[in-house]
Amino acid sequence: MTRGLIYTVSFLIMSICYPFDDNKNKIEYSKNGNLINVIEYHSNGTISQKGSIFNGKLEGKWVSFDKNGNELVVGFYKNGKKEGKWSFKNKNSVHQVNFKNNKIISNF
Repeated sequence: MTRGLIYTVSFLIMSICYPFDDNKNKIEYSKNGNLINVIEYHSNGTISQKGSIFNGKLEGKWVSFDKNGNELVVGFYKNGKKEGKWSFKNKNSVHQVNFKNNKIISNF
């Protein structure tokens, strides 16, 4: 059970960084000092993911969406590492995982 959960969580986390969309996705960047806001779009024009980069590292809230605009993953980064509560959603449930310094410390 735990191993399956780890694989599922790993797959969902990877989908934030590497969306599985065969078509080229549009990416918008807006810069404010050292902060870069990023919005990536699915090939159908809906938002795939959005978040921020600070000093070259993922920072703050990142959200991933399916092609219909539904939230799939909501998580937080601190200095490029997963931190705090992450929520993974599908049609039937929401699974939450708590990270500290890029490592899972609890799930519920």
